[in-house]
Amino acid sequence: MPVEKLTQSVADAAGPGAIWDTEIKGLGLITRETGTKSWVVQKSGRKRWTLGRFPLMTCAEARRRARDTILTQPEQGATITLEQALAAHLKRMIRRGNSSMPLTEGEVRKYLGSWLGRPLAEITRGDCEARHDRLTVTAGDMTADRVMRHLRAIYNTALKKVDLPTNPTIAVEWHGSRRRDYPRLDLGALRLEEVNVVQRGAAITMLTTGLRKADCFSVRWSDIDFDKRTMHRPNPKGGEKRAFTLPLSTQTADLLEGLPRINEWAFPSFRAGAGHLAQLNRVLPNAHHLRAEYMALAVDLGVPTYQRKLLVNHSVPRMDVTDGYVAEPDVEMCRDHQQRISGYIFPLVMLDC
Repeated sequence: MPVEKLTQSVADAAGPGAIWDTEIKGLGLITRETGTKSWVVQKSGRKRWTLGRFPLMTCAEARRRARDTILTQPEQGATITLEQALAAHLKRMIRRGNSSMPLTEGEVRKYLGSWLGRPLAEITRGDCEARHDRLTVTAGDMTADRVMRHLRAIYNTALKKVDLPTNPTIAVEWHGSRRRDYPRLDLGALRLEEVNVVQRGAAITMLTTGLRKADCFSVRWSDIDFDKRTMHRPNPKGGEKRAFTLPLSTQTADLLEGLPRINEWAFPSFRAGAGHLAQLNRVLPNAHHLRAEYMALAVDLGVPTYQRKLLVNHSVPRMDVTDGYVAEPDVEMCRDHQQRISGYIFPLVMLDC
């Protein structure tokens, strides 16, 4: 990138490309292939303003205008606060259908509340390192890592719009995620008969489909096609682009069809009026255990890896060019596997099958 003192004679002789001034940082002359020449000023390496055309604007005038522009144009990144950046990030999460938005907002406000009024540009690497260390002691390794990941994502969202220093979370020494190991469930000991029909239906649906808790609880009657025995999830984890349809076993379809239709939700909440079920604490402390058991049973019953990933809506990697010719997966390719899993589960939970 040519750098030299810009003068009238240098501007006259300039060929296609850019020349940047040695005296006023950010002042440059851009010459197009057509021969058109423009004075520009660039700030913080990203934002650029056109000052005027050469030779209509002289070198001296361009210098004066450049100084004025640099002085009067604020550094956006120097003024945006963590509170403002959080709001922008949450809006982005909503657009992307990210269901972890409440967790992000709640933990940022709880653990980084004293930083909300601070400009992002003033949050340093040392700040992040110290807060991560403190949270490790007071809240645990996983929470400390998760809060800093929230901050990293918020900062990166802001970087798409404004000029900021390097993301300060680069200084964090991550503890590293540890996969939670779920012990195998004794299906015959779940005692599902002790909960109401809606909770029982939701628990067995999770257990026989492998749905995530949020995907299961938010099923609407309109998402279920009883004739085809399928269930559609329009906005799962990952957003609308991850929408999928899964086959239902005959037992699960019959179970769902027998549930009371109180409102639009297949699993309504009796406490929330028009809302849907939110938890299954009377069945299990962590409902995700049901999904984990489904995946373990799929392995036990010999369901191939590709079909297992389709059934639980995990990403299916494409390893080479051949995979690019494979058509979009058909729901029917997994139906027999779904039926075998239900055939194993239903007798153990002592329901008619």
